[in-house]
Amino acid sequence: MLLCGYCGEDLPPGTKSVEGEKTYHEECINLNIPRGQEALDTFRNISTQSNVLCMAIHVNYIHGLAKENREQNKRKKEKRAIKTKELLKNVTALRNSNSGHLLIHFVGREKEDTFTGAFDEFADDKLQTLIQDGSLFTDVYTKRFLSDYAIDLDKLQKKQHGVLEETSGKLEKKIKEHQSQQEQLAKLDLKAKETLGEELFEEIRKILRQKLVETSQELERLKNIKSKVEKKLSVCVDKDTLKDTHQYKDFLVLYVEGGFYLTTSDSKTKIALDERIISPSDPTLIKFLKNRTQFKSVHPSGHTLEDLTKLHESRSVQFKGYFKGKETDEKIVGFMFDDHKLLEYVGAFTKNTEGGTYFLGIVEKEHFFNGSHYKSKFVEIQRVPISSQQNVAAKIKEGVSKGVLICDYDGNEANDELVDVFFIPSGDSGKHDADEKAPEHFIIQIHVKPVSGIVFYDKQGPQAYRVEGDTITTFSVKEWFHAVIENSVVRWEIYV
Repeated sequence: MLLCGYCGEDLPPGTKSVEGEKTYHEECINLNIPRGQEALDTFRNISTQSNVLCMAIHVNYIHGLAKENREQNKRKKEKRAIKTKELLKNVTALRNSNSGHLLIHFVGREKEDTFTGAFDEFADDKLQTLIQDGSLFTDVYTKRFLSDYAIDLDKLQKKQHGVLEETSGKLEKKIKEHQSQQEQLAKLDLKAKETLGEELFEEIRKILRQKLVETSQELERLKNIKSKVEKKLSVCVDKDTLKDTHQYKDFLVLYVEGGFYLTTSDSKTKIALDERIISPSDPTLIKFLKNRTQFKSVHPSGHTLEDLTKLHESRSVQFKGYFKGKETDEKIVGFMFDDHKLLEYVGAFTKNTEGGTYFLGIVEKEHFFNGSHYKSKFVEIQRVPISSQQNVAAKIKEGVSKGVLICDYDGNEANDELVDVFFIPSGDSGKHDADEKAPEHFIIQIHVKPVSGIVFYDKQGPQAYRVEGDTITTFSVKEWFHAVIENSVVRWEIYV
């Protein structure tokens, strides 16, 4: 079923659409979209921020439905995921564009409804993942309804004056601290080699330089805060415009503080833990790219059935069960890519020194030891019916090649072959009709090679955005690499 391009709710059955173009409810065209534009224009008249974005979300996604069934719950999760992606895209763009506001139109919200906890539950965990610079959630995000902007304006301005006074004091102290550290470093350079050994000199200098960088970063943060507060206080807010905000009880204003590092909405790559794979944090990606680890080539070999009974899942081994029965080779390959996230494991394993191995046709099942009172896990071998080993191997390699983006540490695209495919015989499954060719049964072993660079499981690469004018634009892959590396630290030559 099609979804409305504004609120995201289901469109009526039989609604026609044009490929590549959004389709909308009649109510959204005639009421919700114009109302959203009016609210956006009103807020821009009272906002001191140049970056103001707007999105809509139907309240059914963030509140429980009056009567829910299993299918409704499934659809609700799917639609929530779509709106989550839109929310993170907008917030990421504001984080990367020196802050701004996001208006969120709660379509279908009742005027008498004042509860905000449902949206907090929907959004806060996702918003927290976009904070990679150590800031508190409460320092980065502020939420209030647009209808509340006319309330206690005088109190708000007094509070801003207090923030300005406090920040100015901190800034003055930090400037003096910065100057003192520069003087200490200069004195050390003048006389250190006369009184200290070279090793001790380098250690002390390293500590002083690190303190200087930290102070410089704090200086930039305080200057940014002072500038924003001064800008807010310099704006004369029109009282009539403020009164207009009373009617917008269904619009939440989310303020987003700008980030010190580049904020990535989805890195489209994974790293391996011993128990699972996860998306890496921005600092982890920065360190990985800066380390520029050069991996040696690995020459894999296939396992035997006996070997497999001794293996267990780890940071370099992943088992996937096969429960489908007799299927075509094409569908079996599709299960690995679509249901069992093969490309994500490929991306994770390429960051291991020895790569990693992905098996289809093995599961770990819980069993009691004889006489014990606890469960442990043992390997269970399953049979995967393969008609043509050559065909399956070719499709796996083709799917990996077409699905991933391989880059060196500078963001230049590479075209390495990442995987080798092996077939481990697992025995026949039983009788077949005389005129039916029985497929042979195997465990599919896919060995993933390590890569001196980074592998994304999406051909488009990582997702990071910024605001340009009134639109959101995407960082190119090369821009992303440059921004991640250059924005990760304050450069010494600027301050020393």
